[in-house]
Amino acid sequence: MRENGIEYSDALAFYEGDKTVAADIGVKALYDLKEGDLIATIPKEACLTVKTSQAAAIIDEAELGGDLGLAVAVMYERSKQQSSKWYGYLQLLPFRQSLPIVWSLIEIDSLLAGTELHKAIKEDRSLIQQDWRECYGILKDLYGEKFLENWFTLEHFLAAKTLVASRAFQVDDIHGFGMVPLADLFNHKTAAEDVHFTSVFDDSNSEEADLSSSPIRNKHDTGQFHGKEADLHLNGSEEAVSSSQNGVENSTGSPSDWEGNTDILEMILVKDVAKGHEIFNTYGMLSNSALLHRYGFTEPNNPFDIVNVELATVSDICCQSFTQRHFRRRVNIWRKTGCEPCSSEGSEYFEITADGRPQAELLMLLYIIHLPDPACSNLLFEDDLVGKATHDVVAENENKLNAVGRVARVLGWSKGLCSQRMLVEDNNGNISAKPGKRKRQTRSSKLTKHETEMLSTTNRKQKKNPSKEPAAQILGELDCWLLTIPVCRCLMSLLLERNSLYPQEEEGSMTKSVQMGSGKNLKDSVDYERTKLENINCEQDPKLFHALSLRLSERTILHKCWCLISERLKSLI
Repeated sequence: MRENGIEYSDALAFYEGDKTVAADIGVKALYDLKEGDLIATIPKEACLTVKTSQAAAIIDEAELGGDLGLAVAVMYERSKQQSSKWYGYLQLLPFRQSLPIVWSLIEIDSLLAGTELHKAIKEDRSLIQQDWRECYGILKDLYGEKFLENWFTLEHFLAAKTLVASRAFQVDDIHGFGMVPLADLFNHKTAAEDVHFTSVFDDSNSEEADLSSSPIRNKHDTGQFHGKEADLHLNGSEEAVSSSQNGVENSTGSPSDWEGNTDILEMILVKDVAKGHEIFNTYGMLSNSALLHRYGFTEPNNPFDIVNVELATVSDICCQSFTQRHFRRRVNIWRKTGCEPCSSEGSEYFEITADGRPQAELLMLLYIIHLPDPACSNLLFEDDLVGKATHDVVAENENKLNAVGRVARVLGWSKGLCSQRMLVEDNNGNISAKPGKRKRQTRSSKLTKHETEMLSTTNRKQKKNPSKEPAAQILGELDCWLLTIPVCRCLMSLLLERNSLYPQEEEGSMTKSVQMGSGKNLKDSVDYERTKLENINCEQDPKLFHALSLRLSERTILHKCWCLISERLKSLI
């Protein structure tokens, strides 16, 4: 690496990485390091990018940008072998990373069924193959004799894509994404970065540019290349380097000698690292689904894990109790009040967080679906709701309300500041409709006897202080208010349906009990996945290990959500 101008502290040591996180190499501290220490500098010209590759002109002529252009650059430099500037670096890398996009279709179906990745990976494979078919002929025509077909096969293309997806960083606006030698040796640890990655420009009046960028967040983390966060947080490896008592020195001089150099990338520690400890990078606040998708590994107890529930699945469950016409009409009303689901690539869904908390928009949708007709219809004539934007989403404790909060206060949530309420509870706990002042109204606000009894029973139970319930510590007061008896039961059915998407044919006698549906069976699913994971050697079968880890994390979330909703339901019955 040093022949290309890369310098690093003698306090770093490179070692064989932790196989449980698919690490080929890691980086450790040979000596105590301090916050602010400069541990490495990397010239941008030493980074393998579309601009620095020998194939730059051809890639530019072919108009191949982003990860596709970088993948072609990697393939081309590999084809040049010893004549490539990056030959030594490329020899250190595996031929390909074991990302799900290069798993067989049988492995994808058997290991990822039910997870957030299953559909996304199959779509990715199809898109990647389509990319290859479309650019293969163009590249061959442009390269001519330089085009070595045995180096530009679909296999090599997929391999290059896995390296780019799992190792590339955003260098700057000129170079774009690139393979950064040394930087990609540091392993990931969620929310525990040790190092900061910055760019130094030749303009003496300009400040260092922070290359950090928020990870792109979408439903499945589609695997389209976005690069690692350039705000590097590193972890050690095993080629020795030394340090002085008063600070870290590089192989050619002191850290002060590095400062002020032009057009380089600097790695600076953002906290102290003790001798013998690994120095970690972080690729962002990513769920296990995103980590497995982009980088080929998972983390236990990942606080950023989520489980998505498709709007179509909500429809399937609700239509067991209501007509499809009823469901569509209530969804339409829900949308008109400013509520909306998450969406990605044409798919609409709701999220359940790592602590088991369902998305508030899902709770409001289920609440509206179970709301009596007069109360629901009158939502369309509330001036405070219809046409409101949903951008002003803020936390409950900040005296502001998002779309869900606005609807809830109109429906009678006690935290609301609006005087208009469509449902009013008298001293006896009876529910009646009170439209308040509206510009127009076409339907009667009067509730039927059956509707009044249903709402009265639920609201009497809610006269208890929900903030004193243990579940409220996670769910929040508004969530608890929305979780009426019908909503709780519907949501529990939804959780069981979502859990049924995972492979169950291997679970033997447990399968039948899971399909029957109960909280115990959700727990059985978690226990099953955990037991199976404990018996798998990650080094021998990394695909199965990380697929099981993903399934375990997702099913654990479903069980946590079940427990919260079950606890809330018990407080109402």
